[in-house]
Amino acid sequence: MKGGWEWVGWLLVVAGWWYVNRTNNQRETRKEARSAVDAAKKDVQAIAKLAVAYFTDANSVASDEIKNSLELLEVELERLEGYASSQVMNRMSDFHEACTGADFESANRQVHGLRSEVVQGILYRRNRLIAEIERHYLSTYVTRASRL
Repeated sequence: MKGGWEWVGWLLVVAGWWYVNRTNNQRETRKEARSAVDAAKKDVQAIAKLAVAYFTDANSVASDEIKNSLELLEVELERLEGYASSQVMNRMSDFHEACTGADFESANRQVHGLRSEVVQGILYRRNRLIAEIERHYLSTYVTRASRL
């Protein structure tokens, strides 16, 4: 190329490199977030299972495991971008309350049936938290990627 147009080729190379790098970084971020979301959803299910077992079995001593698991789940969810300002935090609070509410760790803890309000509350809040985690992932990571 003559006449000073050589810089156009270099400009296109740099712009192409920048675009490819940006989309690759976004894809990696989405993959990491997807992995964290999937792990969190599994943890929610496991905690709900523990909580249901705790409230339906008089001999269950899983209260410490439930509390510890809830704390670890909170740490995992905090890794998600925008967690603190999202509905996920509210749903997490509701789920935590359902799993540790009622007569949790009470000396006079009652055994509840699978259809009891306590157990159904745990399951309902589990489902709401899982749905909100997924909604947060889609609105934060997937929608942004489609704006390219």
